[in-house]
Amino acid sequence: MAKKNKQHFNKAIILLSIALATVLCVVTAVVYFVATSGNKQNINYDYVIETDPNMPTESANASVFKAYKAVESETNREVPLSTVFGTSYTKYGCELVLNPDSTFTLTLGATNNEDSYGTYTQQEDKLLINYANGKTDEFAVTKDEQNNAEIQIQMGLYKIYLK
Repeated sequence: MAKKNKQHFNKAIILLSIALATVLCVVTAVVYFVATSGNKQNINYDYVIETDPNMPTESANASVFKAYKAVESETNREVPLSTVFGTSYTKYGCELVLNPDSTFTLTLGATNNEDSYGTYTQQEDKLLINYANGKTDEFAVTKDEQNNAEIQIQMGLYKIYLK
C-alpha cells in the first residue's frame, strides 16, 4: 500500500511541476509582451534593409511612377505584380522616382542598393539609366490612353508598367 501511495505522490508532484512550469511560461510571455508592446525600438532586424547613404532623396518636384501591371514578355499575358516580386511587392512596392536634377531611385520589391539609384537622361521615347554601380539600362517611355507618361521596365521574363 505504501508503494502505491508513493507512486501517486510522485505522479502528483510531476503533474504539479508541469502545471507550475506552464503557468510560469505564460506569465513570462505576458510580462514580456506588456513590457515591449509600447517600445518603438523593438524591431525585427531580419527584415531591415540598410539604405545606401549615397542614394538620392526624393525632391519636392520629383515625378513618381508606380507599377500598376506586369505582362509576360513572350505571351503578352498580364500577371499580378506579386507574381513578379513575390511578397516583397506587398511590403516595399515598385516605384521609380525621377528627380529634376537627373537622379533617380528605383524600388523593385526589396531592393535598396547600388542597383536602385543613379542618374538618367531622357532621349525621345526612352530613359537611359546609369546605375550607381556602373551598369546601364533603357526604359521605354510611352503614353497611356489619357496621354499620361508610362514607363516600361523589362525585368527578366516580364515587362513592368509604371505610371
